[in-house]
Amino acid sequence: MKIPRIRFNPQEQADGNPSDWAEIAEILVTLVKQGQKLTPKNINTAIDSIDGLLSLDGNGAILENENGNLIVRDRGERSASINAVIRKLGRITNRRTLENYELGGYNVGHIPPKPQQQPKPQQQSLFGSSYNSSWDSNSSQSYTPKPYTPKPIEYSHSYGGVVIRDDGMVMVVEPANHYSGVIWTFPKGGIDEGETPEMAGLREVKEESGWDAQIIAKIDGSYKGSTTITEYFLMRPIGVQGEWQYQGTPKEETWRVEFVPYECARLLVSSSHKLASERDVDVLDKGYALWLQLNGMG
Repeated sequence: MKIPRIRFNPQEQADGNPSDWAEIAEILVTLVKQGQKLTPKNINTAIDSIDGLLSLDGNGAILENENGNLIVRDRGERSASINAVIRKLGRITNRRTLENYELGGYNVGHIPPKPQQQPKPQQQSLFGSSYNSSWDSNSSQSYTPKPYTPKPIEYSHSYGGVVIRDDGMVMVVEPANHYSGVIWTFPKGGIDEGETPEMAGLREVKEESGWDAQIIAKIDGSYKGSTTITEYFLMRPIGVQGEWQYQGTPKEETWRVEFVPYECARLLVSSSHKLASERDVDVLDKGYALWLQLNGMG
């Protein structure tokens, strides 16, 4: 009796957009070929800029896109589940580098030399003499792999705002569905064609909070992800709050907008996953220190 081969059906465990699978796979393949192990920290550092997340819980490992849609998951012991998620992503996207990956195992980023073939035994001719043909197509040849040169990363830019009222209350937003493990954060997003960085930052604040704002100053520093560089402006709110983009619909990006004291804002943004919370706490500290300085309290 022939036993049928079990084939992995990506639709059974993946409901994200196929472009999400491919984008994350490309980033992971690049990491491996650079010699980096695909640990949770390395994976989340690399895919943070595209708002993807590898999360671990008691049921194994889960790889999600920015909307919280499942890319692929595996239930099991922690390290085995991470390996399984990486390999399944490789099968979904036909990336051999990921299909064969083993965390802590061999370095699949470098192709090993092809083993040298044993020379063919000498053969007897019709006249009894031996020969070893120098032009035999199966003669042994050594194989030297080409060194891997990663493609340069083309970074896109995104801009955001830390909005502080005249009384020192700080605005924080709660992203819809807590995508990518972000619980509370500050508005930010990519720049549209024809926009200046200032215009992009103000638009993102309006779209994600419903507030018009005025830029007070640029906050020092920039934050590099795997494919984006994000910068922030210190802002103050203007007028009254309106609706944010797609409010009350399945496409809305924000669930709640609150103005809270600095210490409370720091606690809230610290509740996100490690990479996002470290970024947002740093941005908040710099922005609030700048606000105090400009108001003669620094």
